[in-house]
Amino acid sequence: MILHKLEQTPTTLPYNGVWPMGNRDTKLADAAGKLKFYRFVEVNQYVAKGHKLFRSSAPAYENDDKDQEMTEERARFLKQTGIDCLISFNHVQYNVAQQGILKAAGITYL
Repeated sequence: MILHKLEQTPTTLPYNGVWPMGNRDTKLADAAGKLKFYRFVEVNQYVAKGHKLFRSSAPAYENDDKDQEMTEERARFLKQTGIDCLISFNHVQYNVAQQGILKAAGITYL
């Protein structure tokens, strides 16, 4: 919901419209938002040359870390975006089945 609102009214962006530490690719953010990855942005500060780093909410996160849910479709999106490692700072881990989805997609889960 927030992602959609920000895209319609770019003047409401935080930090005077400048995304901190990254570039916002609207097309990629739209695709991520449809899969419930909110605030999806590429981080470009403090990232070694030749590497990419993205940040977002956990997929399907609403108000609690237990809300997160990894699906095959979401894992495919991550892989197609070039993501091969997912680092989670949530206090609730993905369950064994969801970790298996990531592993099957070739994505390391930390």
